[in-house]
Amino acid sequence: MTALSPSELPRLIDFLEQRNEFAVYAGRVHIHPVTRFCIYWLLLTMTRIREAALMEWSELDGEVWRIPAERKKERRGHDVPLSRAMRWVLDQARGLNVNGRFVFESVNFQGHINKESPHVAMRRSGLDTTAHGLRSLARTYLREVLKVYNDVAEKLLAHSLGTRTQTAYNRSELWEERKDAPERWGNDVLRLADNGK
Repeated sequence: MTALSPSELPRLIDFLEQRNEFAVYAGRVHIHPVTRFCIYWLLLTMTRIREAALMEWSELDGEVWRIPAERKKERRGHDVPLSRAMRWVLDQARGLNVNGRFVFESVNFQGHINKESPHVAMRRSGLDTTAHGLRSLARTYLREVLKVYNDVAEKLLAHSLGTRTQTAYNRSELWEERKDAPERWGNDVLRLADNGK
């Protein structure tokens, strides 16, 4: 897995906003809006590509995205608290997809976005990362920049904490902390996105 460092986050946002070295007039590949917002979603939610690409509007429950167990690598459901930045992405996606079942509808076919689209777009742009590398970037940023506790960051990634025995005794979901960290993370991402406008 190739991941960007936190210092490369502004360059990733420049790519998503198609500005500076990534401006269309600079000869770079144009990124389709559905792909663009899917990449933003991956970055902000720290989820895997399969979870995001197959996301349905029906999975949104108030201030939470409820990812069904069958789409999770570890086969257990995961709740993602929605930050302001995530709601911005959802608003943009809704504008592109008024009647579709999936949040990130395919441009060319009936159904969801191709799971390879975000990776292909980043590779064509020259960014040395993958969709999964965005999880690593976000995780590192949470720890190094925002000083989020490891347990909270791991819960945001839907990772199990500790040994099987520790997990059996510690059932805390760290919900309040899991709401705060993505809010701060999203604010930083949106600040970078707005910076060049």
